[in-house]
Amino acid sequence: SGSRNRSACALCLGRSPHATGSCRLANIWSGEPARCYRGDGNRIYNPSRVSLCLRWQLNCGCSDTTHDSTHECSGCGARAHGAQLCPLAE
Repeated sequence: SGSRNRSACALCLGRSPHATGSCRLANIWSGEPARCYRGDGNRIYNPSRVSLCLRWQLNCGCSDTTHDSTHECSGCGARAHGAQLCPLAE
């Protein structure tokens, strides 16, 4: 089983074993700067300081349209997918 079987971290987009729920790396797995950052309460924020939906970043996705977190990929900013399907993910 390779790293592709592991979920990508919503912040660094890496699939190596690490504490993905609290990752605060400034760069993604490839060495490029991370697009987002982790702030208070382990929330992930985009460059405009908008809180992203963490469930959207998971394989299961999120269908909730009533919360105030944005459905946007933490890796590239696309609204069609989350971190798991991001082309920048490891």
